Parts: sequence; C-alpha cells; structure tokens
Amino acid sequence: MMPHRERRVGGKIQYGVRWEASNPHLRKLHPMRAPHRFSSVLASLQRPASCRTRRAESGVAVAALLCRRTLKSGNSGHALLQMLLLVLVSAALAVGINHFRKAPLPWTEQWGNRVEIQALEMGVRVVELDAARELVDSGMATVFDARPFEVFGEAHLPLAFSLPSEPADLTLEEKFLMEYAGMVAPDMEIMVYCSGTLCDESLQVSRFLVEQGFTNVVLFAQGFDAWTAAGYPTEAGW
Repeated sequence: MMPHRERRVGGKIQYGVRWEASNPHLRKLHPMRAPHRFSSVLASLQRPASCRTRRAESGVAVAALLCRRTLKSGNSGHALLQMLLLVLVSAALAVGINHFRKAPLPWTEQWGNRVEIQALEMGVRVVELDAARELVDSGMATVFDARPFEVFGEAHLPLAFSLPSEPADLTLEEKFLMEYAGMVAPDMEIMVYCSGTLCDESLQVSRFLVEQGFTNVVLFAQGFDAWTAAGYPTEAGW
C-alpha cells in the first residue's frame, strides 16, 4: 500500500488520493476533498449538529436555509433576553430611587391634579391664578418661590423670596431658619409656587411649612408658567 500522494490527471493535480500498488491500472481508492475545499469542510463542522443532520436529510440548499434561520433565531433570542434583563434592571433602579426620595412619587394617581389633591389632604389651601394675583398685589402674603435658586434669579413673581425645595448647600430647614424664620409669623399668610401643576417643589415646601407650625399656607399650583402666560409682571435677580 502506497502512502497518500498527488497525481496529475488531464493536466490537473488530484490531491489526497490513495492508490493501490498492485493494481496495474492504478485504480484509485477513497478519494478525498481537494485542499481548496478544506475551508468549507471546517465551516460545516462548526455548524450545530442539528444543521449537519438536516443537511444530510434534506439536501444542500434546503439545509443551508434551515441552518441560517436556526442561527438567526438563536441570535434574536439572545438579544431579546438581554433586552428583558435591561428592562428589569432599569425598573429595579427606578423603584429604588423613588423609594429614597424625600417625597416619593405615587405609582398610580391622577397626575393632572396630583399636587392640588395632596395639598388639600394636608390642609393647605389651593388658589387659582386670579386669587394669586390678588395676594401678590395686596402685599399681605409672603410669597416663596420653590424653584431652584438659579431659575429664581432669571425671573420670579414680584416680591417673592427664594426657598428651593432642595437647596444646593443647605437643607430646606437650615435655609429657612437662617434667612426667613424671623420675618414670618406662624399665622401669617404664605403663598408658595413653582413652575406649574406638574412640579412638586411647591408641595414639598408647603408640607415643610405646615410641619413647622404655619397655619395659613396657600399653594399656587398653576405656578410661574400660568403667571407668565397671562402676561403678569415678573422680576429678575435676587
């Protein structure tokens, strides 16, 4: 038996053919694939076993189509699993952040009038735009702007004082005690506002004032947006 070798047939070289030495006609046995087909053989071996089985049963063209679909479906399933995991992690983070807020947001509520409802529940009077204008013009009420300090400096209601719900350097209690405790009596009328009906900064400040013993807190829920939309005057600076 001679080892594997090459032989030129019809001007072409055949590789990997075992020849029988005793055969005078050099009858070839067990032909193998040519070297340029080795890459396709290796690729077929790397496919899943189910793909190779389908290839044997259904033919080359059909098996190739089934294999592609199988691989695509596997990739899609993996991507879907990753998306589901990302959604679950995001939901868990949202729940955790909301839990540690000073005023956690409710999961089910009517958001259009949420601020007004909660204000009424804790005994705070809610006023509309016209009533808020009367309080400001009369000068009888102390007006607190619960928006951030920088926003307050750009524009605010006339004679309003800045009392952010989340001061930058101090707590709400520290800022109030340092700047306003001596100028507001417990029974004085205090009006609090923020940007509009969807912000809760004014609600947080109103709750704080009620907890400090102030009995005449008024919430202007429509806020600065409604005030400027009506064309009422504003002031800038601090």
